Amino acid sequence: MKIAKHLIAVLAVLAFALQGCEKDVANFEINATPMLVTTAFISPQDTILTVTLQYTQPAIGRHRDEEELKVPDATVILSDGTKEVQLTYDAAWNKYFGPIEELPIVAGKTYFLKVTTPEGEKAEAACTVPLRDGVQVTELNYETAPHDSYGYQMLRHKITYKWQDAPGVENFYHLTAYRTYYIDFGYPPIRTAHHEMAYTDNEKIYVSDEKQDGRVMASPEFEFSSADPDHVPRPFNVVAVIAVTDEAYYRYHQSVINQESNGGNPFAEPQQIYGNVQGGLGVFAAYNQIKVQRVIQ
Repeated sequence: MKIAKHLIAVLAVLAFALQGCEKDVANFEINATPMLVTTAFISPQDTILTVTLQYTQPAIGRHRDEEELKVPDATVILSDGTKEVQLTYDAAWNKYFGPIEELPIVAGKTYFLKVTTPEGEKAEAACTVPLRDGVQVTELNYETAPHDSYGYQMLRHKITYKWQDAPGVENFYHLTAYRTYYIDFGYPPIRTAHHEMAYTDNEKIYVSDEKQDGRVMASPEFEFSSADPDHVPRPFNVVAVIAVTDEAYYRYHQSVINQESNGGNPFAEPQQIYGNVQGGLGVFAAYNQIKVQRVIQ
């Protein structure tokens, strides 16, 4: 009898506790209001000014379609503190564009991005275009070797390069490589250029000079495959591209890679995407490219 009374008391306490939990959950509120996401990367090598702007997709509540995520009526202004240009929305690309002639991107300068919407939303950011001084490619290598792929004879092409890091400066880099070849079509022949990208792990293409300041740094192995014999006519050009970036560019892309590496695993620790935009989400960053090519006969 005593056991029965004790059991009833325990069940009553549990029931009361569960009711309390239900009340807490019912009163829990999550702000699902969409936020502005602004993304822009500027470079002295730009031929046009470009800013991408959209709203976030709410994690809970009603799913918004693509049209609802667009922000076609914002005022988007880029400036260098003296001159400014207002970008124009292009519905075909869902981006804002402006002529580079009105605001050339110059290494060492700081640029400002300001976004406002008719609803009163505001987003601002600034970035400084990095210099390339003291950064120089010292070696560019290209190797080809045969390999078997599911019974087919193929060629594996590998591009590697080295560069001198500028001493005394905290540098960040984005590394890429490709080859360019030309093919003539028609009569009279029209020469067209083709670019064939070489690939490596994404984790290896964004690097910093931490613990390597002032040293000669080495790229990862960039690879691509072709038929054997190679379909590309010689001579062709092998190109190494080093983008000297600011820290925001580097941190943003690193955080995106870390987030993607979770692979949708619900038990993985979520990775916050880096941003430097005040009043919203996103990134405004800069880079400055160095290109070196080698002719393969």
